Amino acid sequence: MELQPIAGYLKNTIDVFFEHQDFSIYIPGRHVLIKNLPDDLRMVLVSAGKSDPYKVFYPITGGSVEIFLIRHPHQKPI
Repeated sequence: MELQPIAGYLKNTIDVFFEHQDFSIYIPGRHVLIKNLPDDLRMVLVSAGKSDPYKVFYPITGGSVEIFLIRHPHQKPI
């Protein structure tokens, strides 16, 4: 059985998630504060396959999403 490398699979899954969002109506995720990261950071949960959802941290700058951090579901907090 061939599996995609996890990094490429996550990138594609996250890209698809954000492609389906209409930011003029709703900004997905919730505001979070993490030391040494931007104040306008948001977090959204994105499922990749059958695993628990990954935490994707991002700000919206200039109308585009910039991914700052992706956390594995069982990874310890920052």
